[in-house]
Amino acid sequence: MRLLLFISLLISTYVFADSVSDFSKANELYKKGKYTEAEKVYEAILLSGNESADVYFNLGNSFFKQNKLPQAVLNFERAARLSPGDDDIQFNIKVANSRIVDKIELLPEIFYSRWMKSLKNLYSADDWAMVSIVLLVLAIIAGVIYFLTANEVLQKIGFYLAVVFTIGVCFALGFGYNQFTQLKEAKAAIIFTPTLNVKSSPSENGTNIFVIHEGTKVSLEDRVGTWVKIQLNDGNIGWVEEGSLVVI
Repeated sequence: MRLLLFISLLISTYVFADSVSDFSKANELYKKGKYTEAEKVYEAILLSGNESADVYFNLGNSFFKQNKLPQAVLNFERAARLSPGDDDIQFNIKVANSRIVDKIELLPEIFYSRWMKSLKNLYSADDWAMVSIVLLVLAIIAGVIYFLTANEVLQKIGFYLAVVFTIGVCFALGFGYNQFTQLKEAKAAIIFTPTLNVKSSPSENGTNIFVIHEGTKVSLEDRVGTWVKIQLNDGNIGWVEEGSLVVI
C-alpha cells in the first residue's frame, strides 16, 4: 500500500513538474510572438488534465492575438470560472467582447442582487472554503471568550463577535457552494457560428426570431435532442443547434 502511494506521489510530482515546464515554454513562445505554437502547448497542458485559470487566460490571449475571438472569449470565460475575482481576466473579457459583433446590454438588476453577485465573485469555491474555516475558528474563539470570562464587557464582545462570525460562515459556505455548482454545471456557452439564426422552437422549421454572431455568450436553459434553448443577457430566448456553440 505504501509502495503504491509512493509511486502515485512520484507520478503526480513528475506530471506537475512537466506541466510547469510546458507552461513556461508556452509563455516564452507567446513572448516571441509565436501565438499558434503557444496555443498548441497551452492546449496540450489542458488535455493532460492540468487545468488552471492561468493556462486558460494565456490560451485566451494567444487566440486573441490571432484574432480568433470566439476561442478567446471562451477561454477567458473558463479562466473566470476558476478565478472569478481576477481583475485581469475580467478586463480581457471586456476587451474581447468589445470586438465581437453583438453588443447586448444586461438586464437591470436590483442593487442588492448585483452587490451579492459581486461579493460572491471575489473568490473561488476553494477560497470561500478557506474563508469559512477561518471565520469558524474565530467564532469558536469568540464563543470561548463569552462562556469562560467573568467580565461583562468581554462577554458582550465575545457574544456579538460569535454571532457575526457565525453569520459570516453561513455566507461564505453559501458563496462557496454556489461557485462550486457553477464549476460543475454547464450553464453558459459561447456561440461559434459566424452568423446564427435563433429559432422559436427546437426545429429547422421554427421561425427565425433574431440573429446572433460568433463570440456571444449565452445561458443554457433547456435541451431537446440536438437543440438547445438559450437566453441572452437582454432576456431574449430561443433555440439553436448544439453544434453552433461551445460550453464554457
